[in-house]
Amino acid sequence: MIYLKLLQLEFKSILRSAQFKTEIGMAVFKLIMALYLILLLLGLGSGVYYLASEFFPHQKPFQVICGLFVFYWLYDLTLRFMISSLPVVAIKPLLVLNLDRDKIVKYTLVKGYFTFFNFLHFFFLVPLVITLIINEQSVLQSVLWGISMWVLLSCNSYLNIFLNKADKFFYPFVLIVSVVLFGHFNNWFDILPYTAPVVNFFYENTFAVALPFVFLMLLIFVSYKFYYNQLYLDKGLEKTASEVKSLNIPVLNKLGSVGTFIKNDLYLIIRNKRPRTVILTSLLFMFYPFLIKIGYQGNDFMAIFGAIFACGGFMMSFGQFIPSWDSAYYPLLMTQNVKYHNYLLSKWYIIVFANIATMLLCSFYLFIEPKFYLYIIAATIFNIGINANVVLLMGVYIRQPIDLTSNKGAFGNTKAFNINTFILSLVMMILPLLIVLGIKTLANEYIALLVLSVVGIIGLFFRNSIFEKIVNLYKKYKYVTLKEFKQ
Repeated sequence: MIYLKLLQLEFKSILRSAQFKTEIGMAVFKLIMALYLILLLLGLGSGVYYLASEFFPHQKPFQVICGLFVFYWLYDLTLRFMISSLPVVAIKPLLVLNLDRDKIVKYTLVKGYFTFFNFLHFFFLVPLVITLIINEQSVLQSVLWGISMWVLLSCNSYLNIFLNKADKFFYPFVLIVSVVLFGHFNNWFDILPYTAPVVNFFYENTFAVALPFVFLMLLIFVSYKFYYNQLYLDKGLEKTASEVKSLNIPVLNKLGSVGTFIKNDLYLIIRNKRPRTVILTSLLFMFYPFLIKIGYQGNDFMAIFGAIFACGGFMMSFGQFIPSWDSAYYPLLMTQNVKYHNYLLSKWYIIVFANIATMLLCSFYLFIEPKFYLYIIAATIFNIGINANVVLLMGVYIRQPIDLTSNKGAFGNTKAFNINTFILSLVMMILPLLIVLGIKTLANEYIALLVLSVVGIIGLFFRNSIFEKIVNLYKKYKYVTLKEFKQ
């Protein structure tokens, strides 16, 4: 059968890959993370009914679940958009073979449905449905409601195809939804009366279970037509060229080759999907303290942890993939008369500017918890003085090509996990925690934050000597990096 043959070809491509050994190790890591997520969702599905009754005592728990499920669905869609790859196969080599386009497209769509995301929600919905039945909800209606929600979540596999073609509209939409959810949890307004009836409709009306299936079939049909009509080397798979305006920033012109490299990175961010996703996630990192429910609230461990993430989101997500961002033209770059020092210095300037800009954007914490903003200032200084060099050092050991037009692997790739990057990640997170918690036991939190800032300033004083050692490491692994980028 042709479908079995296509699956066999993909399996062989994995076995013959130069990164096969690395992918085995990564597969084990992913399996552990998958088991962790499954246990987390099992616990959430079993306890969300009781959490709803505790945090919303004046409302029916199921109505609260229905109201928040809209955001659960939107969160799943956003997560797929950011880190999930599109359901495609290596289509170009297949087009030169005697294969029916219809079969290629059908195989692509079926393969795209059987993803981890689609089956992960099963572990949340099953215990949730059982909990609803235990708490005297109708057995038939609860089961049909659970099936409806699972199918609706599965629809995101195909919605993701079209969202990747309209990301300019998707980013503002995510921002609006985030603001609405933020306002709801901070008691600015109550959104549940508007969202709960939408989800509750599938519980109250048993016939409504057919609607998600109809919607799924419609999406599959539209996706089929979309892929079928684009399945030409000279049409859907061709590289599109667009006119781009040049950046004229006088300050950068004065920096010489360093300014040129900075401009190049700005072009990279403006023109490509993957770097734009990094910018979005960096902005979302600013709200990370709210996700872990800290603000400040006297919890020093979580406060410094949240502050490092809030102001260092761009640094961590962009900096660690230096020079992978330039992997498409890195061999050409290395044939030019390029000073590695200036190349890396431009990256350092971008990381520093991003930290300072994020610190200023986080100033809204002054109106929520002024003391927590002191943690953000201290964390920013530490990030500039110490962690900026650490992420540059991580780039030495993360050598993998990046597809700038795709979000695949936006939060990690197979070669991003090794003992060197693991140790450096621990340094970035544990060192500031040890400084703050250690000094506070001897003095107070203000002295601890002052010491953390001083450590960052000392790092700036020794930046040149540290920077030269990092540059020498990049030079040492230059040809290893070139070889890896060709895979």
